[in-house]
Amino acid sequence: MGGPSTGRPFATWSCADIVRFPASEPMNIVMVGPFGLRPKGTMSVRALPMAGALSGRGHTVTLLVPPWDHPADAGREWVEAGVRVVSCALPPRLPLLFHALLTLRLVRRAVALNPDVVPCFKPTADSGLAHFLLWWLRRLGRITRGLRSVADADDCERE
Repeated sequence: MGGPSTGRPFATWSCADIVRFPASEPMNIVMVGPFGLRPKGTMSVRALPMAGALSGRGHTVTLLVPPWDHPADAGREWVEAGVRVVSCALPPRLPLLFHALLTLRLVRRAVALNPDVVPCFKPTADSGLAHFLLWWLRRLGRITRGLRSVADADDCERE
């Protein structure tokens, strides 16, 4: 299990650790979610307050969400609680390809924002695939800067 102090570029730990993570200078943080802010509410009650807390500490925070569950938000961008919220445009609903294409859009947008760290919430579906793809891109040398990708592990069930 990695963490902020391990120095590992890709780690799995609770995203709440990021709020406590001491940074000597402000970071550019791009949080990736598995679904939009509505209708489920998980992103709006967990990720958005955490992103707001990070923003309050002087970090630049973008919340990148795939609104497959609320297509009306697709392509919208707004600022809420000091956090830039980007609701990705949705690809065509092609069977078996929809989520792969959506994940590619998330990763391309995240990388284009030049983040220092990319926390992926609920490492399932699109956010889990994004975390995996960021790991592979880094491993293959396609991402060469010090980008760190972390997966929110507090939802993982362990027995």
